[in-house]
Amino acid sequence: GTPPQNVTVNFDTGSADLWVPSKQICSTKPSYCKKHGTYNDKISETYKKNGKFFSIDYGSGDVSGFVSQDNIEIGGLPVKGQLFGEATNIDPQTASSEFDGILGMG
Repeated sequence: GTPPQNVTVNFDTGSADLWVPSKQICSTKPSYCKKHGTYNDKISETYKKNGKFFSIDYGSGDVSGFVSQDNIEIGGLPVKGQLFGEATNIDPQTASSEFDGILGMG
């Protein structure tokens, strides 16, 4: 987004979706936000609302929320208009991991 917001994603070859935790999750899980980065669409000048619902089941856990669009940067490479899941629900097992979100490469 603009300005940039830092979240750490895990590269996952077993999935094909990008999701990051939404700042909205902090209202229901404040302890999560003490340990993880979140994306705040309200402060991004380049955010575009999509609003479609998304849900991903990894077998070991699941995440859900809504689809958003914004500019992202991965390892210094800019990507304009990337669609991604803005997670508002993250299961406890996934929430306990070291990463904030997942970048599916599959």
